Amino acid sequence: QRQKETRLRPLDLCNGMEVKPCNGEGAVVDPETGEELDCGSGPRRQDCPLDSYCHQTPHFAKCCPKEAGVYLKSCQDSWYGCCPDKKTPAQGPGHLGCPSLCGCNKIGSYSEACVGESEQCQCKPGVG
Repeated sequence: QRQKETRLRPLDLCNGMEVKPCNGEGAVVDPETGEELDCGSGPRRQDCPLDSYCHQTPHFAKCCPKEAGVYLKSCQDSWYGCCPDKKTPAQGPGHLGCPSLCGCNKIGSYSEACVGESEQCQCKPGVG
């Protein structure tokens, strides 16, 4: 039978429930130290590798393989929000890891972002 509605319940009904990092799967480990990567805000904080995401709660912050977790629905759901292109998740504060914007024509190009090492606009067919 399908669920008909979702209702808020008191938080104390969740007492005793435990949220496990990476939904119980293994977290990403540092190949040199063998320690799980910490993507929180502490002194040992590290960025998660590209094929992983940061699973963060008030109790832990671990890098988890994407296969074991939920993919981001949009860049707005990412830890650092969206890049200026409004599509790419930023890899750090201040739009770290974002593609360069060249000010490409919004109508005549596929994106405002530069493409490749040439850092040129990728024009749509018939536009040059």
